[in-house]
Amino acid sequence: MNQRITCKAPAGVCVLLVGMCFRLQAMDRWAALSQIESGDNDHAVGRQGEVSRFQILPQVWRRYASREANWHVPADALAVARVTMKDRCLAFERQFHRSPTDVEFYILWNAPAQVARPSRIVLRRARRFQNLLSPDAPVRVAAFDPPRAWQPTTAGNAFFAEASAVTPSLTQAGPHPQFFGEP
Repeated sequence: MNQRITCKAPAGVCVLLVGMCFRLQAMDRWAALSQIESGDNDHAVGRQGEVSRFQILPQVWRRYASREANWHVPADALAVARVTMKDRCLAFERQFHRSPTDVEFYILWNAPAQVARPSRIVLRRARRFQNLLSPDAPVRVAAFDPPRAWQPTTAGNAFFAEASAVTPSLTQAGPHPQFFGEP
């Protein structure tokens, strides 16, 4: 099926429209996480005191945020979310010997202790998160994977490089506790 698409608007407008269509089709993980957690509301406060568009628990915010960080500022909230997930994803890679899928990424964010055996409610939200990213992708969860030998990945390093570059003080939060003990 070869169809030719024509646009009668100036070329720049056509490119912008095509780009918007692709953006609507798939989001990046951080945009999807913000959408699921708070509807992109920078002033959201959850029932357990979670703050920011990413609904970061108060103890997690205190652990990873610099003193100057403001949870109302999207860039600050994103930096804290990235550093938090960097630790959680590294722990996941050590245990499961691979990077987390989109579903597992959300579970690591929302309920890290359940990553191997998520509850139905957490798994349902994780699937909605995955649908924002790629609606046709199959669901893959660590509990169903056979064990494999661990090999460090470089994809994770590139994924989190921006957090260190933007706010280097957040990456110097000190020693990190065991992964599964942290909410």
